Amino acid sequence: VDPYASSVVLLLQDSENDDSQAGQTITYTNASFTNSLSKVGDYSLYVEDGGSAVYPQSDTLFADRDFTVEAWVLLPNYDTTGRYFFFHHQGNGPRFMVNGQRLRVTAAGGVIAVSQDLSLSPNVWYHVALTRRDNGSGQSDYYEIFLDGVSVATGTYGAVFSFNEDYSTPADTGGEFYIDQLRVTDGVARYTGNFTPPAKADST
Repeated sequence: VDPYASSVVLLLQDSENDDSQAGQTITYTNASFTNSLSKVGDYSLYVEDGGSAVYPQSDTLFADRDFTVEAWVLLPNYDTTGRYFFFHHQGNGPRFMVNGQRLRVTAAGGVIAVSQDLSLSPNVWYHVALTRRDNGSGQSDYYEIFLDGVSVATGTYGAVFSFNEDYSTPADTGGEFYIDQLRVTDGVARYTGNFTPPAKADST
């Protein structure tokens, strides 16, 4: 049982449907669910080179609140010169990605947080998570990136996002990847320290 189920605004598990209570309509382009490879259950979302899954969001989502973005990801033909966006705001909001051997989150104002080199490998499932929370400043401006439940980067970014564009999960210059159990939680920083990655993102 997920105590934050009512705050989950996107949950992709075994089908093209959003399993969160928000029930968003998602548009897929060169991206589809496949049973050829998965971390949990029978299916994962396969995003081709240049493909995307686009989901609309309200203008106020994440604007000045805590949030969590998390998923299991696998890069079958990992190109260390490429970029792989797991969560990408098409306006000035956060963009969570692998770039080279590093996890990073950026925004229109530049890099917010970036890890050291992580020795990532192709064809390995990794749990990635990004949180934003109040870390004592009085506002949600503290970002933390986790890999397999271990904190690998932190950063502070105080700008309030004006979200007037959709979000997407696109492949970029690096090419294809698989993503499983993508869960986006609005208003909650689920992780404030190292944790055991959940095998399955509960929907209730």
